[in-house]
Amino acid sequence: MEEFIKCDLDFEDVELSVLVSALKSNYDKQQYNFVLLCKDIYRIWKYCKKNYYKAKDNEYYNSYKLLAKFGFDKKAVNRYKQCYEKFIIDNNQTLALIISLQNFSPSKLFEMLSLSQDT
Repeated sequence: MEEFIKCDLDFEDVELSVLVSALKSNYDKQQYNFVLLCKDIYRIWKYCKKNYYKAKDNEYYNSYKLLAKFGFDKKAVNRYKQCYEKFIIDNNQTLALIISLQNFSPSKLFEMLSLSQDT
């Protein structure tokens, strides 16, 4: 993954602006906030999926182009998204890694994505 690019994108869409702000605040502490970072990336990807949004700089962004501004290439976005779907419990009251995986680093979790649930 490329180094994080601090960008000051501003969107007219309020919900997308909130999601981008959350990503900015969680990125710097990504090891500590890995779960939150996965959630932010997943939510931006899902929100922007199959749509383009106009930033106030008159540039249009889809999910991958927007996340690329933060240094996430398409492969990295997919890894974080898959970690969120496979390893994270998210309900209204809980957001955490599955208990058996709490001692694994993000890089180990990325490696485990290709393994089946049984393994």
